[in-house]
Amino acid sequence: MRLNKRGAGDVGLSDMLVVVLLADAIQNAMAGEYNSISNGILLISTILFWDFAINWASYRMEWLQKLLSPSQVCIVRSGVMLRRNMRSEMITKDELMEQLRLQGIEDIAQVKTAAMESSGKISVVKYKD
Repeated sequence: MRLNKRGAGDVGLSDMLVVVLLADAIQNAMAGEYNSISNGILLISTILFWDFAINWASYRMEWLQKLLSPSQVCIVRSGVMLRRNMRSEMITKDELMEQLRLQGIEDIAQVKTAAMESSGKISVVKYKD
């Protein structure tokens, strides 16, 4: 299953998961469902440790990074929109053209390649004038 990168922006999937887990852990600690504050602190520390460990391991091990981070997807090649790839990334023609205009490109024929990066941003390589 491919993840839609456009909606995530600069926040990674692991970052969103950590925020949700921390919010739940803090809420439970504050509501008194734990026997002591130290139980809540231990849970929060464990979540933060595993977030750091996974990020560190994916930085050190290329195969893990490839497993956890989505790859770039080409959405324009030689001035032609790749509709199937655009559909899989849930980006419309209007949204693509808006992003091209923001990069100073008026006509899609000027684009050699455009790709949706793992960060959710669109990178563009223009033909030389």
